[in-house]
Amino acid sequence: HNSWTPPIVAAVLGACTVLVLEKVFRADDAVNINTGDDMDMDHHSPPSKLSAGSLWAKLAQDPHPFTISYGCKEVQGKRPSMEDATCLQAQLGGYSGLSLFAVFDGHAGKICAEYARDHLPLNFLTVLSRELEGESGETILEGVKSPPSRIDTATDPDIELSVGQEALRNAFESTDADFLRMAEQQQLAEGATGVVAVILGNMVLVGNAGDSRAVLSRGGTAFPLSFDHKPGLEKEKKRVMDAGGFVTGGRVMGMLAVSRALGDMHFKKNDHFPIPLVTASPELVSEFLAPEDEFLILACDGLWDVISNQDAVDLVKGFTDPEEAAAALVEAALKAGTLDNVSAIVVFLRHL
Repeated sequence: HNSWTPPIVAAVLGACTVLVLEKVFRADDAVNINTGDDMDMDHHSPPSKLSAGSLWAKLAQDPHPFTISYGCKEVQGKRPSMEDATCLQAQLGGYSGLSLFAVFDGHAGKICAEYARDHLPLNFLTVLSRELEGESGETILEGVKSPPSRIDTATDPDIELSVGQEALRNAFESTDADFLRMAEQQQLAEGATGVVAVILGNMVLVGNAGDSRAVLSRGGTAFPLSFDHKPGLEKEKKRVMDAGGFVTGGRVMGMLAVSRALGDMHFKKNDHFPIPLVTASPELVSEFLAPEDEFLILACDGLWDVISNQDAVDLVKGFTDPEEAAAALVEAALKAGTLDNVSAIVVFLRHL
């Protein structure tokens, strides 16, 4: 099977291709690295109802209060095929203060991971624009300046979210719903975990479903920005059992090693289970970025199964080039004996 990308998605998300990366991006660069100058981006312009002083207008006009450089490395490893997909989008949609980085780790094939790579960023951007229609713009950060900065949309689906949080939650869930419709038509069993880090001005917002992971280096100490969703965890096991399923051997129904993922039609569209056994609803973590925050690491479980958060941070600290740092992480995972595909993204934050 081959995934299909509509032409407009391919154009808007041209930077989201596996191993075709922009090595270094500085937030004050004049060149739009995501879309050509001839691209029509009117449908992503700031809503006209917003005043010039609104936060959305600032996202459109102001660069991050730091320079960003980033790199990525992906290897197939000992697996028979490559099922990971990555997305690196500085200046998402042409907005200087909006960047998105993501790792999608496919299972039972690569179609779901590639679909998420090609569609979730645009879904996020579309939802964010829609949510801000008629708003002052200030609510995009509301609710993240004080605890809880960690919100689980699966266990508390009715919790009040900021506009940015709602956009990311909706992006996960709408991308999943769209893929499942395609999967039903084509009888696709594929699924994918996903971790997405969105930098909004001086804040990072992370959404995670599954066991890919995001880590921040804060003054040289590993600060987790996501938490793995393994079926054996009490709250994950309870949700599966409440849906009529069971967990054995650390797997949902003895088969799937994660309790959250995009896709996985047979665990969501099953006549025997009226409630999906597996969910794509993400856990959300929000943090304001401080001067001591040095870099982000996003990677699939092929790295985290054999490298701890702190060991990964310690390794990256020795590099000044993010692409070299990402390659070093992957090489360390291979040497540590990982049996999985390995994909890693490193994003350096140079505060001005």
